Amino acid sequence: TDRTTGRKRERTAPKSTSQSLFDNAAPSTEVNLDDSYLSDTDPMSIDLQDDIQYEDIDQFDTHDPNFVSEYITDIMAFLKEKELAVQISEDYCSKQRDIKPKQRNQLIRWMAEVYFQLKLLS
Repeated sequence: TDRTTGRKRERTAPKSTSQSLFDNAAPSTEVNLDDSYLSDTDPMSIDLQDDIQYEDIDQFDTHDPNFVSEYITDIMAFLKEKELAVQISEDYCSKQRDIKPKQRNQLIRWMAEVYFQLKLLS
């Protein structure tokens, strides 16, 4: 009810958040993301090799204490260990109940559309 008049107010649906985001955006670029790619592909696999030789990008920073380059090997080993420890399991979507695969697909499509509409490719 309205406090000043005492009358009941009608509820109206709020303006769509996604619509307000695009009021001043560039014209829409059509993104063709069909579900055909889901049926004939395997999940992505990542080959984590420990024997890869990297260029030592810290060789020029060894005399600057701000870069703590003497600890970079330990820092990278720690980060790699943590990354492996907190990986999302392969069956994450099947176990969680908040979002279904179709909803996830719709969200990914929306994010791609926003990406293209806001010209984030350049």
